[in-house]
Amino acid sequence: MERCKVLYKSGGQRQQCIVLLEETLSSLPSCAEPPVLAELHHCLGVMIAEESSDASCSSPPSSRRDSQDAAEAAGALLHLEKAVELHRSCVKYWCSLATLLQRAGDHKRALEAIRAATEVDGHCIKAWERRGSLSRGLRLHSEALMCYERLMAECPEDPSWPFFAAKVLLRDDKRSAKAVAYLRRAVELDPTNECARYWLAFSSGEADGVDKAPSSYVQKLFDGYAHSFESHLVGKLHYQTPQLVCQVLRENGPLLSPPEPLDALDLGCGTGLACRALRSGDMMERLGASPLTLVGVDLSEKMLREADARGGYDALIQGDILEVLKRWPDVDICLPAAAVRPPLPPSFHLIVACDVFVYIGHLGSVFECISPLLREGGLLIFSTESGDATSGDRGFSLTSTGRYCHGRRYVERAVEAAGGMSVVSVRHEMLRKQAGERVMGDVFTVRRKATSLA
Repeated sequence: MERCKVLYKSGGQRQQCIVLLEETLSSLPSCAEPPVLAELHHCLGVMIAEESSDASCSSPPSSRRDSQDAAEAAGALLHLEKAVELHRSCVKYWCSLATLLQRAGDHKRALEAIRAATEVDGHCIKAWERRGSLSRGLRLHSEALMCYERLMAECPEDPSWPFFAAKVLLRDDKRSAKAVAYLRRAVELDPTNECARYWLAFSSGEADGVDKAPSSYVQKLFDGYAHSFESHLVGKLHYQTPQLVCQVLRENGPLLSPPEPLDALDLGCGTGLACRALRSGDMMERLGASPLTLVGVDLSEKMLREADARGGYDALIQGDILEVLKRWPDVDICLPAAAVRPPLPPSFHLIVACDVFVYIGHLGSVFECISPLLREGGLLIFSTESGDATSGDRGFSLTSTGRYCHGRRYVERAVEAAGGMSVVSVRHEMLRKQAGERVMGDVFTVRRKATSLA
């Protein structure tokens, strides 16, 4: 055993360690002490799992590799199950078993294992954290809340636990007073936590000074949403903003008379719903532009990868839209992969933003950055959620959904203040549904003014 530990620590020679451990285990008599046998099985299980994981990452995908991975995972699991059977009071063994089960996608059994870990050692922070995470993933909100409140008691100065507890509470009650109290505590412990401040703003209704969603919040939200984004948004929420934007573009097509090709920018492009709407045959025929050069920008790398897989974009750029607009065209192209890339258009005939400004309250800076990137006579078409008549004293308000609503007059004033642009049309439409209710909003068409000649 000691030789294995020396080998493992000195050079990470896991394969040699595995062979030595298997030889040691087979040479021990059946009457060997259970804790000794348990430690051998645990070490073997962990090392086999690590070796399999590293081999899988370094090898190209294949059915043979998949079969080998499955066999190695099953072997590792048998050793870890034997370890907890022999020594049920070792929290480390239960945690290792939970980790392997979670990695294999068996979240229910992983939760059972980590529950056992917390029963063995009620003060193990790692175990309570894992139990909270697994409970949240399985939508066992009461259990998750109990875990985070236990962690708050164990680590009263750690801002993570009141933040996570508040997020669980807000799933069922968007204005939970208890959640607001927990968020205040999280912000008090870590005033630099932008996400906690944002959650506090929309759960308490006190949004003064919070003018946009933190980039980290938006990126994490959509990275986790990328795979099911279109089926959920279109299939369940009846999302139709890209189609509405294209309807508006058809109506205002005569205002857009670019030479070929037409250069377009899709802000917050997601998986490419607007791209497919713009590249549809009737849309291209109406615009009379061929070819269309289309560039997409999004914060979420996983959304961009989905968009790239579907095709249609000439370039995809990852980043906060405001930062990208400020630096344009000095930005890095993320996808598609290419040895030689054509230069990005310095400006655009058309810029669209579908369901993007709901994560930005103060739109003035965005319009100021867009104005110089629109060519003379070019169009900016975007959507906003309308909310109540005034959308707050500032002309916009942060709702309990974590999304901003904007008043029409506020948007019109912000466009004019940016300079060089004016609103030419506004359509009030249903953008999507939320919990069965219609979510209404405005689709704005803004035109870059012609430069007057002195």
